[in-house]
Amino acid sequence: MTDDILRDGDRLDARVVRNRGLQYSQLKGTPYILLEFETSKSRRIIPCRRWLSDGAIENAIRTFQACGWKGENVDELATGDLCGMDRNEVSVTVRVQEYQGKEQPPEVGFVNPITSHVEMTPNELKRFGEKHRGLVRRLQKEMPDDELPF
Repeated sequence: MTDDILRDGDRLDARVVRNRGLQYSQLKGTPYILLEFETSKSRRIIPCRRWLSDGAIENAIRTFQACGWKGENVDELATGDLCGMDRNEVSVTVRVQEYQGKEQPPEVGFVNPITSHVEMTPNELKRFGEKHRGLVRRLQKEMPDDELPF
């Protein structure tokens, strides 16, 4: 990925920089909160709609919480305040959709917390290997030498 082109499926670290508040879709009037994420490396701004319909609100709340919101009432986000959503850097997945035969501008599809990884100590690694040694040996015996299973 280059800094100039965002492609469908790109994963980027980003942070909420603006909450445009409660808005409604033109067609059905479905409410959503419109956020803007800024990517960490290229500083690109990518919009993110989080729908507040009954079927989508749980995903919206998970997004707000991953970004750092600690509130209890979604209505506090309607005003456009960040409400702490700029607290956490998150991993976003870019979505590029087509509408009436035209490619639409990139937007945020998925938002996930950035999790840190802790390496196993040598003792933990040894115990892990010992725990699975029997499984590895059994699978080795089951596999014919001249055939791969895929």
